[in-house]
Amino acid sequence: MRNLFVCHSQIQLVLAVGLAKGRFIDDKNDLILFQDFNMADDTKSILLSTFSRVLFRAGIYPAVNTTWKAKLKRYPDDLNSIKAFMAQPYSRVFEVCDGNIPEIFILKRAYHLNKDTEMIWLEDGSHPYYLNIDAKDGLNSNGLTRNLRKIFFKYFFRLGKFYDFEFNDMGGSRYLTKAYITLKGKERDIFRSKEIVEITTEEYKRGINTLFKPTGIEIEDNSIILALDKLDVYQDISTIKSLVLNIKSSVKNKKVYYKYHPREESVLEGLENFTQLNKNLGIEYYYSASMNKNITVIGVKSTGLQSSKVLGFHTISAIKIVNEEDPVVVGFYKNIGVILPLTIDELLLEL
Repeated sequence: MRNLFVCHSQIQLVLAVGLAKGRFIDDKNDLILFQDFNMADDTKSILLSTFSRVLFRAGIYPAVNTTWKAKLKRYPDDLNSIKAFMAQPYSRVFEVCDGNIPEIFILKRAYHLNKDTEMIWLEDGSHPYYLNIDAKDGLNSNGLTRNLRKIFFKYFFRLGKFYDFEFNDMGGSRYLTKAYITLKGKERDIFRSKEIVEITTEEYKRGINTLFKPTGIEIEDNSIILALDKLDVYQDISTIKSLVLNIKSSVKNKKVYYKYHPREESVLEGLENFTQLNKNLGIEYYYSASMNKNITVIGVKSTGLQSSKVLGFHTISAIKIVNEEDPVVVGFYKNIGVILPLTIDELLLEL
């Protein structure tokens, strides 16, 4: 059998690699990567050795690539390259950003080659469990603009019936009838219209250990990692600064590390006395290098909290302290056992 994985981020690659090295190890596994992060040369080599064939395409990193003008300029070449790459039928196609024009084209192409292709949504961080961003901006902001976008892309790019969604955010394509996720049973209600398949912890760890090789950075035992969301998702950045200052003034006997989001292009004040981790590496690399250590991970809504808990670390969300409280997120964190202090004093007692 032959499978195609279509990825954008490091955490998606972790899952794709874990599946390729796990339950699909006896299959032919291809990869199309739209690079939404700054990829190291050794990561590229690992991907080339893990998958049978790989197609690398530009993604939305750096930020200049996010504009519609930039996307429309590269789409024709993307579609031609994808068509040439997909020269053989696939048994399964795994996608994430199913509202992305090239990925809709991939579904159409896969169906053309094999009408029995399984079309599957692959987990993207916290997305199947809660929304950390507003998914309805730009042309997705209301019904009228969504319909105009649908008409334009459905017919201009000849995407036909595959430009169609059960709900208006990522994973909504009705043609993606299955979803592979790490926390089966914890997904949002809208995903329960799909057949849910659980990615095992062993596959997850195998993906991490394959994709992230040692870089010489050693996380000290009995230390703290601050897992930061992309800074522009916070409603009030001053509350995040205050959280950092409170940790700085109160934690004297532990080393504190911090990690920015891979696409972060700003800086947060107050982190000067802490140790910065390489933002270009998935935070899961640092987890994999610290599996037998006493590490506390603190964040707000970062996907790093979810993966920290899956891997067994002491995990704290400051969501109630920094006025980012969302009942869906809080309910999810309670469900998987993330600690949710009400005050900074309660948080400090956990350290």
